[in-house]
Amino acid sequence: MPLVTQALPLVEVAAPQLRTLRITSLKGPAEESLDLFRGKTERLQQLEMTRVPLNWTSTPLTGLRILRLFDILHGTNTSQLLTVLQQCPGLEELNLRVVRLEEVHPSELPGRIELSHLRHLELEELSPPRTTTEVFSRVFTPKYQHLKLSCETEGTELVEAICHARSALSPLVSSADKLSVTIDTSGLRFTTGSVVFDIKVDSPYRILGRLIARFGEAMEGVDTYLIFTDSLNSDDQQRFYKKDFPIISNLSFVKDIYVETNIDASDLVTCLASPDIVNGVKRWPLPQLRRLNFHERNFQLSDLLDMLERRYGESTQEEQDEETEVELPAQLDDLEITAAKEHFDRLLFKEIEEIIGLECLTCLDDIQPL
Repeated sequence: MPLVTQALPLVEVAAPQLRTLRITSLKGPAEESLDLFRGKTERLQQLEMTRVPLNWTSTPLTGLRILRLFDILHGTNTSQLLTVLQQCPGLEELNLRVVRLEEVHPSELPGRIELSHLRHLELEELSPPRTTTEVFSRVFTPKYQHLKLSCETEGTELVEAICHARSALSPLVSSADKLSVTIDTSGLRFTTGSVVFDIKVDSPYRILGRLIARFGEAMEGVDTYLIFTDSLNSDDQQRFYKKDFPIISNLSFVKDIYVETNIDASDLVTCLASPDIVNGVKRWPLPQLRRLNFHERNFQLSDLLDMLERRYGESTQEEQDEETEVELPAQLDDLEITAAKEHFDRLLFKEIEEIIGLECLTCLDDIQPL
């Protein structure tokens, strides 16, 4: 691919035979609009621009298939970016990374942008935060094959945009059997099939419940795998289990929970052991939960035993009275506990085995049932 640096005059001449081009650090008067290739670049298929303001005009680039714009830090607004996309109706791949745009009034933005051939879309670190939503919500394509969205925002607006794009996302989901949600101190990552959706936010647990609920709807209820990778501070943990966990507790598509080492999961274990009564019906949180993966440092093993007895013990299975209907939780298919030999209580292990069955239980570090 030709590489052009600091060559302003070269992009203002006709280039009818040019097929691929990468431009870095193009310098020129920021206030002047460039007439890109004099409108004569019919065969251009791939264009990559780094640190180049988008104050350029062109006749439609009908042959362009791949457009990559990186490190555009000044001299461009959202309207200019969307106008560029309108000029590229044949795009198959669009990659925008570290693009800082000046905000404009919504009335100045173009409407629906039809990119019927677009299959691969990556929007990473666009700013201000609304930019990712403004681009994604206006780009329409029959079906994506790859989607990666990354933004520094609480993410609620972007999730709404994803919900509106269900028809485009459904081919990605139809071939995926699981949505994984990774939670750490820097934010959230939703992954399913060819979809990667990152939200960078200081307090991810404060919005986790709402986002899982909305994103799960957008993903048409594909089974969800929750991955806890960092401990909460005390304030966030209290808020999460009192306000956010109840939001996701009734979601039937949450099937797996994985808790990494050194994370306090005692409140999670307590929540799983505490059913709610709604309209006379007793319901257990995460009713379709099938797999649990814990480390013994996450909680007191006796608390885990208590939760399993309450949730899956014989008394629960037989519980029913005239006033309260009981909806039983699904049985566990797998419980994996990682434990150090010197910390594991074999008697408690035996009791767990009796509750859920040996075939469901995996214990690492050479700990074996009695």
